[in-house]
Amino acid sequence: AEGARALAWLRARGFEDAVLRRACIGYQLIERDEEREAWGLVGGNVPWLSRGILIPFFSGGACLRLQIRRPVGTPKYTSIVGSRNIPWNFDAVDGTKPVVLTEGVFNALIVQQRAGDVCVAVAAGSTTSAREAKWVACLQAAPAVLVAFDADLAGDTCAEWWVARLSNSVRLSPIFGDVNEMALSGCDIRFWVKSGLGLALDEEDDV
Repeated sequence: AEGARALAWLRARGFEDAVLRRACIGYQLIERDEEREAWGLVGGNVPWLSRGILIPFFSGGACLRLQIRRPVGTPKYTSIVGSRNIPWNFDAVDGTKPVVLTEGVFNALIVQQRAGDVCVAVAAGSTTSAREAKWVACLQAAPAVLVAFDADLAGDTCAEWWVARLSNSVRLSPIFGDVNEMALSGCDIRFWVKSGLGLALDEEDDV
């Protein structure tokens, strides 16, 4: 009941309850500081938990990053101290399906909900996150990668970074804003993804 408003916000953004449960999306009720030792940390900053929607990032079955989408304040998103710089949903990348790479988790989540039968949706977690060589190499092994970062200057700039390093990628810019905004406006996300895949795979054949 304490998270009812947050759940209502997520539903209003188009997310189905089953999809939220599979992604283990949760809610942090109050702001508080944690003991470093309880989080397996030695020295450094105290883990600070903001109030907001809790987004876990898993790798190999373990939660290695926790991001919180705050209802108010700046920054809008914060990662808890000790979090690894890993992308969201990367365990689902297996080299058999094309990948849609987005900036934020909610954008990837709506792609997974609407077009998960034709692609795997992955989120970097921010404009400059998840740039380690091992993530790049894994994406390079996919049939195609659609770089669907936000339709703004920061999104375009960071998309260029990925396209320059992934020979199997194309820039698939949202028609406006970001992918979740498109979905809220009634755009057919599955059709948009399939159109992008047609472009990417045609280019790959040409090469």
